[in-house]
Amino acid sequence: MFTLKNSGEIVFWIVALVTLACTDPAAPPTLDLCLFKWIGLECPGCGMGHALASLLHGDVVAAIDTHPLSPFALLAISSRVVRIWPRNPATGSNRLI
Repeated sequence: MFTLKNSGEIVFWIVALVTLACTDPAAPPTLDLCLFKWIGLECPGCGMGHALASLLHGDVVAAIDTHPLSPFALLAISSRVVRIWPRNPATGSNRLI
């Protein structure tokens, strides 16, 4: 069922993916949002943003070199958006067209 919570989540993931697609994956980071680094710990997700940006630019080798789990993360995010996308009440389908 489509709720306001789902619409916020859909918007969040789509904006995140579009933002990553519009960034240069080779550019050094300008803002570090990693809480693990802030407290001095190793981050298991370190480099995921750059890896997803590389994937969205079609550079699979660079993406996997940056973070080996990036294809799975992109698949998980994409499948989540599809799963919570609003359904057509008449057909029960969540197709875009």
